[in-house]
Amino acid sequence: MALQHLRSSTANKRPTPASMADGQLALNSASASPGLFFKDAVGGLVKIGPVHVGTTAPNATPATGGQAGNSTGELWLDTSLTPNELKTWNGSAWVSATGQEIPVSKLIDGSARQLLQTDAAGTGVEWTSDIDVPGTFDVTGAATFDSSVAVSGTLTKSGNNVVTVGDTCTVTSTMIADGTIVNGDISASAAIADTKLSTISTAGKVSGSAITSGTIGGSTAINTTGTITTTGEISLKEIKETVYTLGTTGTIALDPANGSIQSSVLTGAPTFTDSLASGQTIVLHLEGGATYTVTWPTITWVTGSGNTAPTLTAKDTLVLWKISTTLYGAYVGSYV
Repeated sequence: MALQHLRSSTANKRPTPASMADGQLALNSASASPGLFFKDAVGGLVKIGPVHVGTTAPNATPATGGQAGNSTGELWLDTSLTPNELKTWNGSAWVSATGQEIPVSKLIDGSARQLLQTDAAGTGVEWTSDIDVPGTFDVTGAATFDSSVAVSGTLTKSGNNVVTVGDTCTVTSTMIADGTIVNGDISASAAIADTKLSTISTAGKVSGSAITSGTIGGSTAINTTGTITTTGEISLKEIKETVYTLGTTGTIALDPANGSIQSSVLTGAPTFTDSLASGQTIVLHLEGGATYTVTWPTITWVTGSGNTAPTLTAKDTLVLWKISTTLYGAYVGSYV
C-alpha cells in the first residue's frame, strides 16, 4: 500500500499547522506554487522547498482555507527585477540574499584621480586616466576637466554647463536658460539697486505692510475700500466727502459707510436706525420733518436746554456722532 502525505493541488494553498501531526509532511503539487512543508516544534509552518520563481512573492494571495504568510528562511527568485534577485523571508520582510555591493576599500588601488571602467574588450575592468567615450557624452551637471577628454561620438552640453578652454570663467546670458534662476540663487547680501528694476505696475505686488516709512509722492490717487489707520497726524489740503441720498419713508439706516453727508426728502413717516460705530459722524439734511413724524434711534441730544429732541421744520440740518456705544445728536438749524 502506497504511503501518502497530506496533499493539495490547489495553487497557493498551504497546509494549516493545526491540521498536521508532529513529523508529518504536507505537499502542494500545483505547478505554479509547489512546496513541501512540515510543522516545527512551536506549531509554526515551515516550507522546505523548492525556491519560488516568479514576479510576485510566494503565498502573496493564499488560497481559501490555506495558511497565510511565509516561513523564516523561505526563498524567492524575484523575476520582476533585471537581473533576477534571490530574496529570503527574514520573518517580517523579503530581503536580498545576493550579498552586499563590494566596498571600494576591497578594490586594488589605482593611481591618483583615475577612473574605473570596463576594458576595451568589455570582459573586465581597469583603472585608467583616459576617459574613452565611444558614443554620446551627455553632461547634465557641472564638469571640470584637468586634461583632455577624447570623445569619439557627440559631446552634448545640456544647459551649457561644461566649461571649455574658450570660456573666460564669466557667466553669460547664453549660459543661463530662461526661467531657471530662483530665489535661492540670489545672495541675501546682493543689495540689488532699485534702478535695476522695472516699474512695478501689477496690482497686489506691493503689500501695505511693506510701506513702513518715507513719503508716497506723485499725483496717484489712493483708491481703497479698506480702512486707512494711522497713529500720526494727517495733513490734507482738502477733503471731499461722499454725499448719499437716503430712502424717503419706512426704515432708513443711518450708515456712515454710504457717505458722511446724507440727505432725505421724506414722503412718509421714517424710522431711522443706528449703524454708526464709535468715532463715526454723519451730517444729515432732512426735508419734510415737520410734515411726517420722525422716529429716531436712541440718541443723546446735545442742546442748550439739555437732552431734548429738536422740533423739526420743513428743512433741517442735524449732526450725529457716536462715542463708545452712545449715539449723540445736535440740531444745527433750519435752512427754510
